[in-house]
Amino acid sequence: MQVPFAKMWSPSFVPKPRDWPSNVDVVGCFFMDNASRCTIHIHILIHILIHILIHICIHILIHILTCFLVDLLYSYDPPAELAAFLAAGEPPVFVGFGSMVIEDTPFYRSLSSSVSLSSSLS
Repeated sequence: MQVPFAKMWSPSFVPKPRDWPSNVDVVGCFFMDNASRCTIHIHILIHILIHILIHICIHILIHILTCFLVDLLYSYDPPAELAAFLAAGEPPVFVGFGSMVIEDTPFYRSLSSSVSLSSSLS
C-alpha cells in the first residue's frame, strides 16, 4: 500500500532525498499571509530540531534498554511449563510482519495457515 506523505518544508531548505519513495513528497510551506512567513520558518526549524532531539533520545533509550535486556536474558529462567515445551521438540518458528500495512489480509492468513500445516506434516 502506497500511503501518500507530504513533508511541508521548503525543498530549498531540505531537498527530497533521492532514495525516498514516490509516495513521499516535499511540498513546500503553506502561508496564511506574508507576515507569517518568518514565524512558519521558525516553527519548521523548531520542529526539525525537536525531531532530531527525539531521535537522539530514542537511540539513547534503545541503548539503555538493550543493556537491560541483555542482562535480563542472561539471568532469565523460564517457567517450568515453558522450558518443558521448548525442550519437548523442534524449536518453534516465529513469522512476523512487523508494523506492515497489509492490503491482502486473506492471502497472508492463508500463507500462515499453509506454513503451519506444512510444518506439522513434516
